[in-house]
Parts: sequence; C-alpha cells; structure tokens
Amino acid sequence: MLRAGSLNCRITIQRQERVRAGGGQVTGQWVEHAQVWANFRRPTGIGAIKADADVALLKASVRIRYRTDISDAMRIVYAGTVFDIQAVIPDLDRREHVDLVVQSLPGGAP
Repeated sequence: MLRAGSLNCRITIQRQERVRAGGGQVTGQWVEHAQVWANFRRPTGIGAIKADADVALLKASVRIRYRTDISDAMRIVYAGTVFDIQAVIPDLDRREHVDLVVQSLPGGAP
C-alpha cells in the first residue's frame, strides 16, 4: 500500500490544449490537468550543451497515486520548475502508483 506520508510534494500536471488565436491560427497552450501529491525519487543531475551554453538538467522519477489519465505528452510543474514527462510506468500488479520518468526543461515557463 502506498503511504500518504511518502507523497510530500504537490505537483501540477499539465496537458497541451489547442486554442484558436486571433487571426484564426491554432496554437498550443499548456493548461492544468490535475494537481496531485507526489514523491520525487532518484534525482540525478546531468550537464548538457545547448546553443553553445552549459545547461543543467535534472532527471528524476516521480511517484503519484495510480491513475490512468496521464501520458508522456504531458508535463509537470513543481516549485516553479517545468519537467517533461518522458515515460509513464503504471503499477499494473497492485494499481497503487504510477511512476513518471521526468526531465527538467531549461527555460520552461510554467
């Protein structure tokens, strides 16, 4: 059983929604999908070079309660940092949790 005490971070899960902008253009806009309690697990930092500048990236596994409406097309926001969901790994045996493999997005605006 997933203990409530281990879920100590409140995260926002966002999905991209298509909206029609002025002039008839369709653009993508991030909207709130859900706010859930989570636990960040195994964070690792890596360095990368992007546009000739060093960029720090954070990869982690984020555990949330079991749900079926999350996909790797979504992202999460925690403490002002945007994380891209790279993989969704559900606990199919007990259906207690879902692990999200995430990576921070440098310069990503919530």
